[in-house]
Amino acid sequence: MLEMVLPLDIGDTLPNLESLTFGSSMLHGHIPASLGNATMLQLIDLSNNSFVGEIPSFGKLLNLSVLNLEYNKLESGDSQSWESLYGLTNSSQLSMLFLENNQLQGAIPDSVGKLSTQLTHLELSGNNLSGTVPLSLGNLSSIIDLDLSENSLTGTIEGWLESLGNLQSLDIHENNFAGSIPPSFGNLSGLTILSLAKNEFEGPIPPILGKLSQLSRLDLSYNNLQGDIPPKISELKQLIALSLSSSRLSGKIPDNLGQCQGLITIQMDHNNLTGVIPTSLGNLLSLDMLSLSHNDLSGAIPTVLSDLQSLSKLDLGYNNFQGVIPP
Repeated sequence: MLEMVLPLDIGDTLPNLESLTFGSSMLHGHIPASLGNATMLQLIDLSNNSFVGEIPSFGKLLNLSVLNLEYNKLESGDSQSWESLYGLTNSSQLSMLFLENNQLQGAIPDSVGKLSTQLTHLELSGNNLSGTVPLSLGNLSSIIDLDLSENSLTGTIEGWLESLGNLQSLDIHENNFAGSIPPSFGNLSGLTILSLAKNEFEGPIPPILGKLSQLSRLDLSYNNLQGDIPPKISELKQLIALSLSSSRLSGKIPDNLGQCQGLITIQMDHNNLTGVIPTSLGNLLSLDMLSLSHNDLSGAIPTVLSDLQSLSKLDLGYNNFQGVIPP
């Protein structure tokens, strides 16, 4: 409950400071530019406050490893306002950069590709970023967690994605990305979370996604995807959440989807799916949600669904089912 501003000279009066942690403290005002003079700093956490203005330059902080400024009101209206990012290219030890949920605007500077080769976490979600993602982002080959969601980014995701071979989590939902889902996802064998929802992707779901054996969450909903759901999706044995809602998918639900026995959530509503509900879904003993509404499914509702004791949300409305409702 520290409703105060940081002293403007904090970086000059504490030159030996190595760690500055004021997360969730109700601080406001500007981040003092003098922090850039505290050259021993390794960790700065000013997250969840009400800081305003531009991010000061930290070009002298050669030992900086973690910079967390998420959930503030920081601004960056044009390329000149991203001077702070240029300065961070000097921080060769930087491993985590959290800038999500601020008021950053404009394009992501090309200098992002000159950040530390040790960078593992880059989170820029919940801002007002626009334009295309610079190809230089592909230089950050150590990235494990990349979050660009909830912005207004455009263009394709090819050209930089295929170089990020260590990615474990990619979240770019709620942007304006377009084009097809590239086959280069096959190179990202360590992916556990993939969210491409609420964009403008089109074309088929590439079967290569079935090779992502570590994938636990796959969200491709609210796009313009077409064609069948590839049966290879059933090879994702670690999958717990599959979201394919609100696209233009057609064809049948893969008969072998029941092989993904860890599935808790299946959302395929608002598509053009046909055929019957596979009885193999009765193998999904952990299934909590099954949403298949607003399709062209037909036949009888499988009685095996009534045996799923964990099922709490079932939506089969607006289809062409016939026969009795299983007890």
